[in-house]
Amino acid sequence: MKNALLVLLFFCFCYFSAHSQNQNLNFGVGFTLNGGQLQGDAVAPVDSFSLERTSSILLGGNAFLEWVATNAFRLRLTSHYNLKGVRPIVTQDFGEGNSVKETLNYQFASFDVGITASYSVLPNTFRWKIYPQLGFVVGTSKLEQINLTRSASFSNSIPLRSDTELEATIEAKNSFLYFALQGGINIQPPLYILKRQVEFNTILHYSPRSFLENPIEISGFLLNGNYHFISFGWNVHLNKSKINEK
Repeated sequence: MKNALLVLLFFCFCYFSAHSQNQNLNFGVGFTLNGGQLQGDAVAPVDSFSLERTSSILLGGNAFLEWVATNAFRLRLTSHYNLKGVRPIVTQDFGEGNSVKETLNYQFASFDVGITASYSVLPNTFRWKIYPQLGFVVGTSKLEQINLTRSASFSNSIPLRSDTELEATIEAKNSFLYFALQGGINIQPPLYILKRQVEFNTILHYSPRSFLENPIEISGFLLNGNYHFISFGWNVHLNKSKINEK
């Protein structure tokens, strides 16, 4: 609820700022599809255990305010509400086809504020616009829920499976800050909805520091690392496009 309120306040700021200086500002909203994975080292407690990291693909929403400095150069402030998933899988192998597998799905609610600079690589007369982007992100993240799936497979019996939702502790659900660098590309085709520009984004987020304040402990493993993810976005400008009005 708190993160949703922050997104709403950011959108109101974009709206009133753009209306007061609509000659040089664009603003809009959109959706994102985010695929991420926690990268790092984890040591097995004994040889019979193995750990696998899997990626999570989750949805998000964003709003942006963009300052148009020249026909080519733009500076954009973006708010992004999204979910981040950490999904470790621990397998204990007993040999002869017998094993027990535990899959934990940690889901974090995140609110990011990013600043990116972009520069057009196509002539101004070209109908398509392509902007490489480079910038950084500062955000907060909070653990919302943990789901555990345990399955057992034995050579002489039917495989067993059970799902459990675990309640995170109060300490584990505290918000924490993180930082990431981002780079990508923004594509604006000659596509409009009610005279509003439609655009597409692909942005890679690289985190230079550990994502979690406290490591995840599962079956003797201590798991932590950097959370890198790629975001595919679809945005629509809420101010009318000058290009389309010509």
